[in-house]
Amino acid sequence: MGPFAEVCHAHSAVTALTRPAHAAAARRTPTVVTRAFPGEPGSLRLARRFMVEALAGTAHERRADDVSLVVTELAANAITHASSPFVVGASLLNGQVRLWVRDGSASPPARRRSSASSEGGRGLALVDGVADRWGHEAVDGGKVVWAAFGEPAS
Repeated sequence: MGPFAEVCHAHSAVTALTRPAHAAAARRTPTVVTRAFPGEPGSLRLARRFMVEALAGTAHERRADDVSLVVTELAANAITHASSPFVVGASLLNGQVRLWVRDGSASPPARRRSSASSEGGRGLALVDGVADRWGHEAVDGGKVVWAAFGEPAS
């Protein structure tokens, strides 16, 4: 099962940002959050704020800067290259945050070469340098680009 399918499976049981009261339940139950955004530049700030708020008060808060940088880059790619609205989601479980951005383009993400004077082309290099793992999957009507922070739950 791919990362997006895993999140969808987890999301079927959890539909809002919730934190189980019992510590053992919190370790087994993922918190899943999603939000749709219009494909416009103002959405980048909103997507970043959404992720920071989702991580606030959790054990994942320490990765908020990394996660917000990556969501900004992936959302910017959705706006720039897919020219579509996008959905941002995250699954929080134990020590792992799995973030994803779904857009309306079937074209896979591609790292571009950039020079010191280039205005763009560094987004996926940043994602690669900040996230522990990342990848993409084709889905009906587009693709999902995901990034993981922390070790997978065992």
